[in-house]
Amino acid sequence: MKKVLTIAIPVYNGGQPLLEAMASCEHICLNNDEFEILIVDNCSTDGKTEEAINIHSSNLPIRIIYNEFNCGRINNWNKCIENASGEFILFLFANDLIAAENSIVDAISLLRKNDKCNLVSAPWIHSDFDQLNQYVSPEFYRRTSAFGYQNPFVYIKKVVENGKLPFVCLQSCFIRVNSVLKNNIKFDEKIPLTTDGVFLSQLASAPGMVGFIRKPTMIVRYNAPNRKHSNIKLHNHIKQMMEAFMRISKINGNQTIDLTKAYSNFKGLENIIAFIIKNPNLGGLRYTGVMISAWINTIKKHKMNKMLLFIRLIKRFLLLPFKGVIFIFK
Repeated sequence: MKKVLTIAIPVYNGGQPLLEAMASCEHICLNNDEFEILIVDNCSTDGKTEEAINIHSSNLPIRIIYNEFNCGRINNWNKCIENASGEFILFLFANDLIAAENSIVDAISLLRKNDKCNLVSAPWIHSDFDQLNQYVSPEFYRRTSAFGYQNPFVYIKKVVENGKLPFVCLQSCFIRVNSVLKNNIKFDEKIPLTTDGVFLSQLASAPGMVGFIRKPTMIVRYNAPNRKHSNIKLHNHIKQMMEAFMRISKINGNQTIDLTKAYSNFKGLENIIAFIIKNPNLGGLRYTGVMISAWINTIKKHKMNKMLLFIRLIKRFLLLPFKGVIFIFK
């Protein structure tokens, strides 16, 4: 039977965090016949993942798919969408939790009132793993100036030209499944750090609109022990962000994105400076060269006014001391 919502949990060796993520699904204010918890196990080897699933299998509407082989972390996200029974899908990673007071009903209402709305984006609660320090992430509000339905092209252009990815994080977005399947939109394992931003931009750029709500649904535990993003190398971060900007610029309709603004406003500049300050040694100098080389080589691939980009980078570099530089790696 068709469900209203699929809570998708792609997992590999989830262990205790998976147990906590599943327990948080008890906060979902829908009847058990209206939603499903779809767990796609990517050949876990820890023995604890299946144990965690069994603990909650009696009182939650859980459906489990065991992959025949490990298809990779990102492709497992695609498997979740391909196998979802819900009209809409919300990703819940094993490290994260659904908030006790959440916006699930509000998001579904916004999606159902307008069948041209392909996704609804919500803020998220930024938390340490032990949930001792929590706050609603300001990143969402910095990128979102209005709520309700919006033109996706205008929003995407504004966010990308400010050097950020639209709609992220993935697990704070409610997605219309048939729009993804109809337009053959997939997560790309070649850009694992930024594939969610590209995916969501592609979905938003399909005919339709997007919605925004003020109330969070997800608690994102940023320093979970096995969180992949915390292990990303800076030069890969730079390359994947710039690649994402380029891909998004090609799908954003007639709202032409100025890549010189996107690349110059991207905080890779702060990250490089912060790294140099923290690593004033030969190894730090060598890796700084790797980061700068990654930046230059990525820019060479893309058609843009490189002189204008250089001028904007210099201007931004000179203004940093007057802005009170805060180094952020996200």
